[in-house]
Amino acid sequence: MIKNSKIKILYLGPFSPYRGGISKFNDNLVKELSKKVLIKKINYKKLYPNFMYPGKFQKLNNVTNDDQIITPYNPFTWLKLLIIIKKFEPNVIIFPYWNVFLIPLYLFIIFFTKFFHKKIIFLSIIHNLKDHEISKLKNILIKYFYKKINLAIIHETKTNDEVYEVLNTKIKYIFLNHPIYKIEKIPFKPKENKTFNFMYYGFIRKYKGLDYLLKALSKIKNSNIKLIIIGEIWYKNKKFWTDMIKQLDIEENVIFISNYVEDKELIQYMNMANCFILPYTKVTSSGVLSQAINFKKPFITSDIGIFSYIIKKYKIGTLFKNKDIDELAAKMNSVYRKKLTNFDNLNFERYLKENTFNNYGKNLIKICKENID
Repeated sequence: MIKNSKIKILYLGPFSPYRGGISKFNDNLVKELSKKVLIKKINYKKLYPNFMYPGKFQKLNNVTNDDQIITPYNPFTWLKLLIIIKKFEPNVIIFPYWNVFLIPLYLFIIFFTKFFHKKIIFLSIIHNLKDHEISKLKNILIKYFYKKINLAIIHETKTNDEVYEVLNTKIKYIFLNHPIYKIEKIPFKPKENKTFNFMYYGFIRKYKGLDYLLKALSKIKNSNIKLIIIGEIWYKNKKFWTDMIKQLDIEENVIFISNYVEDKELIQYMNMANCFILPYTKVTSSGVLSQAINFKKPFITSDIGIFSYIIKKYKIGTLFKNKDIDELAAKMNSVYRKKLTNFDNLNFERYLKENTFNNYGKNLIKICKENID
């Protein structure tokens, strides 16, 4: 394939070996972009100070590759990046945004790059614009950063006004749906059991609504229903959740794995699932949905943001009113009893076809080209 020589992209990480949805997204997107344009990826030597990271470990391994150059909280490493930018001469720099912690580094790059590259597009891919612990200082930093950005890609629907709500300024932004993660299917032999398995997975954070899901489960008195929970705990601690499960008298209905699970094991549990539940109270995009969609199992999600858009457009599940425990319980019971007639027309194939990283990459390159020209 002939690469578009007009576009040279410098893409900031994180990338593997860092864990989490952002690095997985970046790995997949750079893989596609590198087939089509000249691209240089820059990874982090260290990402967060340990006190800022509630998980057990940030990286899957301690391997340090040549692309692991910068540390967001060590300005001395930023100078090395400027030298790389000057030598590579990108006309697009991509900043993944999900945490205000990165803004000082990003602003440094923008400010000093302009001294030696006048014609350059600063593009931000927004994974999470509104910080879950927002403050006045954070809002000021976010607004200032996005005044310096030429273009933003959002994974939220265009009908959502979060961009204007947070930034209180007009920026040029384009909606692209979060693409699907390809999963290497592993041969699966189901165990002999008669249970119906709902599944919740991903980091356990306040806004992801696990407490609402557990309370909904307690309203369904059925020993044939299981809830598989897989996710590291970032909100409260394990005792808080095990105590809640015990108080709700649903210990027999819950399989709770609170440690990091390798992909091969995770895929086995996803194979066991009959339905995925995403009871988030806030959402911008979801890597969880983009991975689980491969298994072509129905979803139950809260009726907010991108979830509402996807479920209605592609008909891959059903919605419940955000934070409504009774309605969530009713939807779970209906899925279990196969009373939802719309589940006969789930359209997974259309979603899988339209939302690939290849398509996302093509759209991103087109956007870059339009803004460079």
